[in-house]
Amino acid sequence: MNKTCLKDEELLLRSRMGDSEAEQLLFERFFSIRFIQGRRSRPDLFPYLSPLDFNSLFFKVFMNAQSTFRFGIITFRGYLQTILGHEIGRQVVENFRPHYRAIRVVRLDTLIDENQSEEATFHDIIADETPANDPRVFLDYAESLAKLSKLPPKIDQTTVDLMRLRFEGYSVEEAAAVMGIDYYNARTMIRRFQRFASFVLGHGGKKKVKFPG
Repeated sequence: MNKTCLKDEELLLRSRMGDSEAEQLLFERFFSIRFIQGRRSRPDLFPYLSPLDFNSLFFKVFMNAQSTFRFGIITFRGYLQTILGHEIGRQVVENFRPHYRAIRVVRLDTLIDENQSEEATFHDIIADETPANDPRVFLDYAESLAKLSKLPPKIDQTTVDLMRLRFEGYSVEEAAAVMGIDYYNARTMIRRFQRFASFVLGHGGKKKVKFPG
């Protein structure tokens, strides 16, 4: 039987049943397009990783995806790419952490004081012309705070990544499965993020924003 014609999920199922040939074919299939997947998963951050660093990261991500993938939720390709994007983000932040620590302090208010040049505010990061009722604005803001290690209490990188998946169209169940977290914990994290955004909005007197929940 020509196994090269099998779908990714079929190869993965066979590899879990002890078929070493299927396991090798699956790895070779994705390893050959690893750089394409890296660019697609995080086009903004992928260029900051060296080929050597990315190869090491890809191998670890693939092994993790291979063992944690659950059939019937999303495709293995989509699952792998999502985890890959998540890990690329973590790796780049870790590589540049000393640089991030040197960047200005970020406050959660929207009042800009010209005399406080060492502080940044919501509108320093998010352009004023950006619609304040666009919930993606606050996701971008939270990701900027994460890079600066300035996320508020109870909001962490996992919460930000979870919300990114929700904005990309994943259901709560699917996003929780991809992130490897409990469904109810995911719901709690989403509510915390909504309160965080409401806090930021409150300082500027803006209207409420509807977030995916």
